[in-house]
Amino acid sequence: MKSLKKLFQGEVFSYLFFGVLTTLIFIMAKMLAYKLLKSGLMSEIIAQALAIIFAFLTNKFFVFKTSQKKKTYVEFFEFLATRLLLTFLASLANWYFIDQNPHLLGKIFATNKEATVLLLTIILQVFTIVSNYLFSKFLIFKKK
Repeated sequence: MKSLKKLFQGEVFSYLFFGVLTTLIFIMAKMLAYKLLKSGLMSEIIAQALAIIFAFLTNKFFVFKTSQKKKTYVEFFEFLATRLLLTFLASLANWYFIDQNPHLLGKIFATNKEATVLLLTIILQVFTIVSNYLFSKFLIFKKK
């Protein structure tokens, strides 16, 4: 019972909990912005911006609970830079494995293109979640 309670109070659980909330905020913001603006690009930008700000604040104050060892704007810049780097890498992987060479993963996993897109999305999401956690814990919000 103690280990279960510790899990729910732990950093990893908090990270996943706030990650789910960030995802919900992203989806709601994207849908609302699209409904108002009728622009996929603008709704994506607005939703990403809100989700990144929410994720930064929750990671800083509730997940990693960092004090002012670094200036908040420095932490935010590092946080944003890592998110943009991973977005770029995921975009590159989608371009290479879906747009240019869909047969590569299709052959390996014996899937059609739609299933390959889903599979790659899941793989990239797992990679992104783990990478974001590691960047946040050991680079951005690290404690002495």
